[in-house]
Amino acid sequence: MRLKIKNIIITALSVIAGGMIIFRDEAGTAGAAHGVRLCAQQLIPALFPFMVVCMFIGACGADEIIGRAVEPAAGLLFRIPRRASSSVLLSFIGGYPVGAHTVNALYKSGEITARQANDMLCFCVNAGPAFIVGAVGQRMLGSASAGFLLLAAHLSASLIIGAAVTRIRRDGWQSVRNTTSPPRKTAPFTEALVESVSAAAGEMIKICAWVVLFCSLSGIFSSLTQNKILLTGGHMLLEVTTGCLYVKDMALPVMALVLGFGGLCVHGQIFAAVSFPLSGMKFFIFRLIHALLSGLITLILCRLFPGTVPAFSNAVTPLPQTNPSGGLASVSLMVMCAVLLISLSGRPQHKNCKKNKKIDKIHL
Repeated sequence: MRLKIKNIIITALSVIAGGMIIFRDEAGTAGAAHGVRLCAQQLIPALFPFMVVCMFIGACGADEIIGRAVEPAAGLLFRIPRRASSSVLLSFIGGYPVGAHTVNALYKSGEITARQANDMLCFCVNAGPAFIVGAVGQRMLGSASAGFLLLAAHLSASLIIGAAVTRIRRDGWQSVRNTTSPPRKTAPFTEALVESVSAAAGEMIKICAWVVLFCSLSGIFSSLTQNKILLTGGHMLLEVTTGCLYVKDMALPVMALVLGFGGLCVHGQIFAAVSFPLSGMKFFIFRLIHALLSGLITLILCRLFPGTVPAFSNAVTPLPQTNPSGGLASVSLMVMCAVLLISLSGRPQHKNCKKNKKIDKIHL
């Protein structure tokens, strides 16, 4: 009976969504075009190079060195194994989807259980420095200092949540931490670079697809109401970049709330990235906790450093005007990435990697 009700609700929502797309075609198209501009002007320049670097770190085996370096601190704070330590670090610097991919890689290799993977997702889904400082701080708010303050609050909230979650499950994590994992084969430098670029390109296309979809839904939503409170709340719920644009003239803790929650668009990317049974309700609750905690920490930091954040004033630097050549270059980059993925699909693998027929996108 419960399954029937769930199917009826999903069917009804699908019909409503289809009807809105048909009858609000212009609003949906305008929203999708806005999403393409966001990807071209904000996301691709800020995230793509950083994602390549993060994936290259895993592909060439540098994450092993990073894991050994951060294991003492991560083990003391989170009580997790070494490779999970490097996964946490990459989730802090790589952006929202990177954390989910690294956690999924640990699960597929058998180093953590599904329950532990769900625990890690409570604090390993974070906006990276490239997005918070670059896209939000510099491009949206016109203030790098505001971006760094938001980043400090965002990551502090994750550290607090991670320390709490792993200590609640202390015995289970400790048993995993005492086990040793078999050595992992790594790709040569050129192979690792090619795989990293192609993997980052694929992930960037997926991210942009999710953003365009939810921006289209946001456009339809905007056409249904003119209430400013409903519009702001709806966009904060749907998509993080659009939500940040809607609240950029408000107090900085509100921006921290948007970044901490991430938006349903990011949640969809996370759900698509994992192969283990995901506890959706637990994930959603901890996104809300992260949002509230980030907002509270931001408020405290604003009180401690009131003169270092010019974004608090009403005269916020506006977003830069669209550069046609820059947008065209970003679109061209996406097209070339797609061509690269297609060309690599039939590419023979390196002779040293024949035993590893499928190299994971992120080796952790």
